[in-house]
Amino acid sequence: MVGFKLKEKMRYVMMVPYFDINLPRRWALLAHEVGHILWNHISSDTKEKVLSELRKMIIRLTREPKDALYYVSMWERCWLPELFADGVGVSIGGVAYTMQFGNEVFCASPRSSWKYKDPYHPPPEVRIALQLEILKQSDVWKEEFEYLREEWKKFSHSALDEELSYPFDREILRFVNSAIIRITESVRVATKFWNDVIKLKQSLREGKIAFHGPLLVYAIGVLGPDWEPPYEIYEAIAAG
Repeated sequence: MVGFKLKEKMRYVMMVPYFDINLPRRWALLAHEVGHILWNHISSDTKEKVLSELRKMIIRLTREPKDALYYVSMWERCWLPELFADGVGVSIGGVAYTMQFGNEVFCASPRSSWKYKDPYHPPPEVRIALQLEILKQSDVWKEEFEYLREEWKKFSHSALDEELSYPFDREILRFVNSAIIRITESVRVATKFWNDVIKLKQSLREGKIAFHGPLLVYAIGVLGPDWEPPYEIYEAIAAG
């Protein structure tokens, strides 16, 4: 369970699944849940500007006119908030968020059946494409970006260069990605502390815990699966 304060007298609690408690590598994904909370605090005017244009595009591009209202509803209620939460996730967690998101997709979705059946979330190739677009904005993790891009292309040829899954039309996605990148700019903090994360990553590799606090979550998130977190790491994270 994680608690934090967004504004004075406003506190939020996020529940971590029991399965994840002993997997601190996955904790970088909590930034996605922060994104859902922030979505509820975006001004109605800002949301409406995006949604108004999005509705027009959906109606124009939907193959079957009778499906337009359904897709408008899904974008408004589900897909746009989910993509916004991913945008916040990568803005706060940087490449650690995308690495762990990718690990989830690679492990949970065999190549032969990876296309999502879940109607409430955009498919993984749409979500990864947005995250890579945000990571591309900074040279801080240029090397990691190229690695992630190549790994994802191996996993799915449709991730960046082929046709994306209908109804996630390319024109719609370009517009949505652009809007999310613009709106999340104010929370794009990961670049500011990433040098510290790299130093922490190196010290953890050497068996040292040189810092106490939540930045350890991101350092753990970019360590490879061969690194086993010592028990002391939980106390070090909580001590921050």
